[in-house]
Amino acid sequence: MNMKLIIATLLFFTGCVTPIKNIDPNSMSAVYLEHFKKCSPAENSLRFSYSHQNQRLSFKSDWVAKDEKNWEIHFLDGIGRLQLGVKNSDMNLKISGRAAEKVPNMEIDSEGKLIIQGYYSGLLAKELPCILAGVLPSDWLYSLVSTEKNKHFESTFQSSDRVIKTKFIDANDTNGSEVCTEINWTVMGLISQKSHWCFQKNKGVTSRITFKDHKLVWKTLRGN
Repeated sequence: MNMKLIIATLLFFTGCVTPIKNIDPNSMSAVYLEHFKKCSPAENSLRFSYSHQNQRLSFKSDWVAKDEKNWEIHFLDGIGRLQLGVKNSDMNLKISGRAAEKVPNMEIDSEGKLIIQGYYSGLLAKELPCILAGVLPSDWLYSLVSTEKNKHFESTFQSSDRVIKTKFIDANDTNGSEVCTEINWTVMGLISQKSHWCFQKNKGVTSRITFKDHKLVWKTLRGN
């Protein structure tokens, strides 16, 4: 097959692809919409537990988000000393503290993506406060493409670089229900990656996120 025929074939199939149409988020019940919030301003204190292979760590964290371009997280040791600080100042990340040299290189690109060791993490920097607070970013509603009600209510959000699937488990109300989200993205446009994030509200918020064999669990130390 010559090059002209290859290009023509690709153009034909590309032209036949039907773009996915967004649907009105107001079609979702208020029970589910209640979980979607703006990520900032917000603040809280957390107790973290991290596990990877045979490594186990536990630590406390204080964080505050003034707006989507300015937030700060402090990780503390058992007696309250700063071990690691991560500060987003107008979309520029600054790392400080005793453990700063052990942290993978992190930055925010021109599209607001959180980049770790040169690779897209699957998250936008402005979404991190939502992850910590145990709420779904309200911006996702603009990319809602489908909803489905089987055993649990499920919603799918799709943008140019991610597919996000959220499942509301036993969500008869916003208290005590569990919400689980799978985020799918590609690294360098080639390697498929996914992470899982769940949170449950009951006198605070308990959350967990897993990526490959890394697991992070945290609980708010103040009511949410």
